[in-house]
Amino acid sequence: MRSRKSPAHLLIGILLLISIVWFDHPLRFSSLAQSKDDDAIRALVGRFFELYQQKDLDKLISFWSEKSSFLAENKKALQKDFADYEKIVVKSFDISKLQVDGDKATLRVVAEMAITKVNPTKPVESVEKKIQTIGLINEDR
Repeated sequence: MRSRKSPAHLLIGILLLISIVWFDHPLRFSSLAQSKDDDAIRALVGRFFELYQQKDLDKLISFWSEKSSFLAENKKALQKDFADYEKIVVKSFDISKLQVDGDKATLRVVAEMAITKVNPTKPVESVEKKIQTIGLINEDR
């Protein structure tokens, strides 16, 4: 366990990236209750995308618990993204379907990103919409 924890880390112990799904149709967003947990989760997701945009692998990996069965898999996926993408710009993200149940939370994040793919002759930029379902567990409660 780490000795230094931010308030968000006290609320959320691990980040489990369950799946990335691509949709061609818009989603209906549920209304979200404003609470301290919701605010901390939103801040944590915002920080995650900030670090993703900066390609900061070490800090991103710190979001996962050392106990997480998803740690190695997600580290490899992030390394691949960072090798494949010359530049990542997160234009926006929205959180929907946020459900907090005790020490666990599940949410769906829709992120719009401008991705510049590495290309030996000419970089290719595209705007992509990614939908991620994220599971969070607070190990400190």
